[in-house]
Amino acid sequence: MHMKNILLIFFSVCGFIIASAQDSRTVTMEKRCRELHRVLGISDKEVWKKFMKDNYTAAFLERPIKSSVQTSHSGQSTTSAESSASNLDEKAEMLQRLHNDFGESKIVTLKATEETVEMILENTAGLKATFNVKFEPKKPYLIDGLRIQVN
Repeated sequence: MHMKNILLIFFSVCGFIIASAQDSRTVTMEKRCRELHRVLGISDKEVWKKFMKDNYTAAFLERPIKSSVQTSHSGQSTTSAESSASNLDEKAEMLQRLHNDFGESKIVTLKATEETVEMILENTAGLKATFNVKFEPKKPYLIDGLRIQVN
């Protein structure tokens, strides 16, 4: 009976540690998304660059930006482009475009899953965007991908 109690306590502690680690990861991911939203409201490129250096993985910073623009509601007319924007200045241009559209927005929803957070923003004109933010699976849970769909 004494051994059963020890095993029960051991498994309870292990479960608590695992749950706490998951909560910590989720909280960190959500904080990074809220900070991304806050930074979008600032019109200072140096702040954007600092945010990227502090919150993006090196691999994500080095990846070129891919964009696809749908120009009609029927989906027939689309344009795609891949930029060689691997330096911080060129990536800051992406944040400039996001700032222009969503600098004065509010977070409608923020939903975390295993390694991603879906954040929906709505600007003052009613334009919505879904940010799918991918995170690295291990601490410090930096942003490793960003997909934005404007509705």
